[in-house]
Amino acid sequence: MAEFLPRVGPLLVGLVLLYPSSTAGPDIDRRPEWVDAQGEYEARLREVAEESRRLMEEFERQEAEDVVPDIDSDPVAAVTAPTPWWKKTNPATGRNYTSMEEYDQVPRHPDQTCKNSRLDELEAEKKLLMKLVPPYDPKAPRSKNVEKLDKVPCSRIRLRLESMKRVLEKRWEIEKDCFGGKPDPGHDITMTELEQGIANIKKLEAKNCAPGHPMAEK
Repeated sequence: MAEFLPRVGPLLVGLVLLYPSSTAGPDIDRRPEWVDAQGEYEARLREVAEESRRLMEEFERQEAEDVVPDIDSDPVAAVTAPTPWWKKTNPATGRNYTSMEEYDQVPRHPDQTCKNSRLDELEAEKKLLMKLVPPYDPKAPRSKNVEKLDKVPCSRIRLRLESMKRVLEKRWEIEKDCFGGKPDPGHDITMTELEQGIANIKKLEAKNCAPGHPMAEK
């Protein structure tokens, strides 16, 4: 027995040291505070990157010709978010453009006189102006009911008129800066329809803003 204890003693001591004590206090987190702050920062960066990716996917669309807006309805319906150059495909390579310099090398349109990036800038400004055009009736933006038009306040008609004029001016600017003042047939049709729409607004202005009309002072 005496010979057995010296051999077992060290083993028992080791087991006691390894066995967790029920009375031991909770583990103390000895990590520096900056470790947690760094983790939170990196997690936030990942969230921002994911949100940016989601927004870019929403903006992505096939490049198409300008949508001709219905000038008597809500122009917001005709406005789409522009596609950024890095999401567009270079016809020569079949891949997305890798730089703005590459994107600007070859004009998108045969008669284009400005850089593609400049045209995109003007188009984005035009789309924003279109989005800001107020409808006659916010509750029924597509309505063409004559009785409802008779109830449109004069102030709203004039706001719409000025907004449509700004859209037309921006289209003229695009023609001048990027197409030498010579629009293609499709763009010419759009300009004609915008001018006709402005003429219609002026007719409604003359009626609803006339002295004595119920909407004249509204």
